[in-house]
Amino acid sequence: MGRLDEFFNGGREVFMTFDENKYFTVASILNEHNIKCRRYTKYLGKRFNIRAPGEREDLKTQYSIYVAMEDFEEASYLIREFYKG
Repeated sequence: MGRLDEFFNGGREVFMTFDENKYFTVASILNEHNIKCRRYTKYLGKRFNIRAPGEREDLKTQYSIYVAMEDFEEASYLIREFYKG
């Protein structure tokens, strides 16, 4: 579902990725078109630096972008139109 505080404050998740470059690309698209967004990161890896067998380093951090409910349709359109990922 995402973040409950965003849900109760009228925010919607418009984009989620594990790739930092994609995260910043989408955030810059929204900023260029004056869409206010809130960005969150969540570390999903182990607390200590002990790697489990088969654990992927590139999937340890989750990046999410939220926008206000009234900006959701426009933000979704801009991401579909300008983001080539």
